[in-house]
Amino acid sequence: MNQQPSLKTNRLLLRPLLIKDAIGLRELANSPQIADTCVWLPCPCSKGLAKSWIRGAAERYAAGTGAEFGIQLKSGEELLGLIGFDDRSVNNATAELGFLLDLRWWGNGYATEAADVVVWYGFKYLKLNRIYAHYRVSNPASGRVLAKLGMKQEGLMRQCVRMGKGFEDMVLMALLREEWEQLCPQ
Repeated sequence: MNQQPSLKTNRLLLRPLLIKDAIGLRELANSPQIADTCVWLPCPCSKGLAKSWIRGAAERYAAGTGAEFGIQLKSGEELLGLIGFDDRSVNNATAELGFLLDLRWWGNGYATEAADVVVWYGFKYLKLNRIYAHYRVSNPASGRVLAKLGMKQEGLMRQCVRMGKGFEDMVLMALLREEWEQLCPQ
């Protein structure tokens, strides 16, 4: 793999994570409101763990198993959130999309804007055939972002994640290359 690129939208710059992002990443991960929307977020997150996460993101990109981007406004330096692919299978041409955004930036369309360009990157440059994502039933906003991308619900995974003392359902959604090509003709 070559060096991870940066991606641009009208308002956003999506770039590889940098060690200088460790404090911002730690703050995102330690926000109770953000942690409550994710199942994969390490919380609590120390600065050392955040640095390890950032180094791991670079290693996963180099190995071809992931592509994680920091989200920032084109006009600023602040880390607004993260987005990218994990669990990439070159053999099966699939990857899982994940994202999180600082709650101060919720409701501005940034998650959808960032996800749209990352999906484009996945199909166009990573040559994926299927991009999938999971979201907790208690987090319908993530489901709306995925639906705006054209993803379709494939299933309901009943009580598949432990949340506190109970369990919660998750929804599986996916988008196939052929569906994306119909939505976004070249």
